[in-house]
Amino acid sequence: MPLRHFIGSLIVALSLLIPGVALAETITFESGAKPPSPFQVRLARNQAKPIPKGVPGVEVKAELAMPKGVGGGADDGPHPAIVLLHTCAGVMKHVSHDWPEFLNGLGFVTLTVDSFGSRGLGACPNGLTHATMIEDAFGALDYLAAQEFVDPKRIGVFGFAKGGIVVNEIAGTEHRISDIGFLAGISFYGSCEPILGVEHQLHMLSTVIYGEHDTEMQSCKKLIPNPKLEVMVLRNTHHGFDVEETSGRKNAQGTLMRYDAKATSKARAVVQAFLAEYF
Repeated sequence: MPLRHFIGSLIVALSLLIPGVALAETITFESGAKPPSPFQVRLARNQAKPIPKGVPGVEVKAELAMPKGVGGGADDGPHPAIVLLHTCAGVMKHVSHDWPEFLNGLGFVTLTVDSFGSRGLGACPNGLTHATMIEDAFGALDYLAAQEFVDPKRIGVFGFAKGGIVVNEIAGTEHRISDIGFLAGISFYGSCEPILGVEHQLHMLSTVIYGEHDTEMQSCKKLIPNPKLEVMVLRNTHHGFDVEETSGRKNAQGTLMRYDAKATSKARAVVQAFLAEYF
């Protein structure tokens, strides 16, 4: 056996021996694929012409991780699922491993979207807009909804920093008319500007989680919690509290980031309660 094959097999074997380790599969989906509008469909039918195919989306890579037992085990679902949207630094361990492992353990399928890497982009500033990440989020939603092991009515979205802003924009604005939508979302330390003033008319149930000492969260302090919106402030906590790689650094906005294991555990407790209530 060639050495590279042996090493690959060894890694898989060791992963299977470690409880809770999720073996993620890289998949691709279309971002922002736009189906023909109802008007285009009616027009084509009235004129006895083929229905147009619509506008295809960009191919985006993502990491799909399953709860134990899915795909050959005793429990093939359908399972609830969570789309994970990364920070301005791109995909890091907290969204590629830590949160998927935790959520898989609760019985959730996870899909970590790589908006930057799929387009050959590095960390911010890189020109990628929130609108494009919103298209990626909905493309991920459509992909998951089409899988037989996923319950299309129980798909949520979690975002971190830049991804958290995207979650708030999805909650605050109706971006598309479709039978398939996100059931609920959580924004981790993402600016709350997109939902200020519209807290009572959000398009999905939402929770905002941020640290007391996070200087980017001034807008979140003005939010008015209500049945559609919960706000959780973690005391003595900074920006990026669940990210070990960037701890002690400042981001592109000059905000101090500091990893905090206790804050991360508290956030997970909030997440677990949120999922138990709404999913």
